Formats: sequence, structure tokens, C-alpha cells
Amino acid sequence: MRRQKGFILLYVLFFAAAAIILAAASGRLIVLNIRMVRSQLDGARAFYAAESGIEWAKAKLASDPGWYTDLPHSPVDDIGWLTGSSVGYNGRVGGSPFKVVREEGKGRLYSVGRSGSGMFIVRMDFSSLPFTQKSWEVL
Repeated sequence: MRRQKGFILLYVLFFAAAAIILAAASGRLIVLNIRMVRSQLDGARAFYAAESGIEWAKAKLASDPGWYTDLPHSPVDDIGWLTGSSVGYNGRVGGSPFKVVREEGKGRLYSVGRSGSGMFIVRMDFSSLPFTQKSWEVL
């Protein structure tokens, strides 16, 4: 009988260790899940900010077809230039900033939307007057 009493202590220690390991693993999964959801939310907000920038620029072009924000730049779709030194119109939608860039004489608009760690760049090609949208794509 006395030998069995010592085994109860070992069982309790084993199950306590297993419970602590399980709690730590669950906590880590919860933290990773929260980070993933936050990243997806930032990406969605950035996308909608970029899309809002394109819509703003379409309205601006309809009222002022000669409107532009920067001089022509090469190469096309230069993401470093768009997110850095390009001159553009800066706006906000729902707390998320966007920057719209149109190069002088080009039938192309860019909109860079940001939110937290998320960033989206949308490009729209269009024809001159009468203004018609040719293509729309995410870079």
C-alpha cells in the first residue's frame, strides 16, 4: 500500500506537466492566429484604400482630363518609385491612407493603399477623352 502512495505524486506531476505544455502550445497557436487575422485585416483595408484612390482619381480625371501629379518615370510599374519618391495626391479613407500617382501624358493611374503592415498597389489604364477604363489590376 505504501508504494502506491508514491505513484500518486508521480501521476499528479506528470499530468500537471502535460497540462502546462498543452496550455503553452495553445497560447502560442492563439497568438499566431491573432497575428494572421490582423495581417489579413490590414491587407483588406490597404486594398480598399487603394481602390478608393483609383475611384477618387477617376472622378478627378472626369472633371480635369489634364490632371497629373508627377513627371513621366521609367520603368513602368516601378514599385520602389511608387512607394517612395513619386509625387502624388495623398488621401485617407476609413483611417487608411492612399497615394494616387498619374504621370504627365500617360494613360495610367496608380494608387498605393496602406494599412498597418498591409500595402496594395492598383494600376488602372485608361484612354483619353472620352475617358474610358481599359484595364485594372493589382501589382
